[in-house]
Amino acid sequence: MPSVLTDVGRQFIADGLAALPPRPLVIATVKFAHTVFADPANPPLPDPALADLESPAVHTMPLTAAGKIDPDNVAYSAYLDSSVGDFIITQVGYYADDGLGGLVLIMISNIPPVYKRKTAAGQTGNNYKHTDVLQVAQAAQAADITVPAATWQLDFHDALMRRPGWDVVVGSQAEKDAGDATHTV
Repeated sequence: MPSVLTDVGRQFIADGLAALPPRPLVIATVKFAHTVFADPANPPLPDPALADLESPAVHTMPLTAAGKIDPDNVAYSAYLDSSVGDFIITQVGYYADDGLGGLVLIMISNIPPVYKRKTAAGQTGNNYKHTDVLQVAQAAQAADITVPAATWQLDFHDALMRRPGWDVVVGSQAEKDAGDATHTV
């Protein structure tokens, strides 16, 4: 399920772009939570009061990577290796430093339950990578990110295009739909 830009996040980005000099958006923290209220079929509502995950975090970590997809889309990823666990994840939040020692929830997503297990007592744990895309006008400029996401994200486009039965029209329409989904700050 795609992420939702929170109202607080939208305002934080707009304020940063309007500041003189502009204040870069630095998403540096990712929180994972398990909440029974997270519906993976529906994104969270961008509630003006939403300032944190709906349940206490089961894991908090630094952002693993960020990359520019295009001027209006920036990908953010968090990678949990097999040393991290044991917990269930149903909600993921990406946070920026507010410059005063606090965190601002920029985007949040509901996901199907992920059972994150760590390696222990001879049982191999699992790895989990979560990537969300910040879709706002001037996202790359706001975040001061110039490194292309392709440097660390796998691009399966060519492999899928060679796959029997792959419909090129579906891929093209998905790209058009993604472009129309860009939020305006």
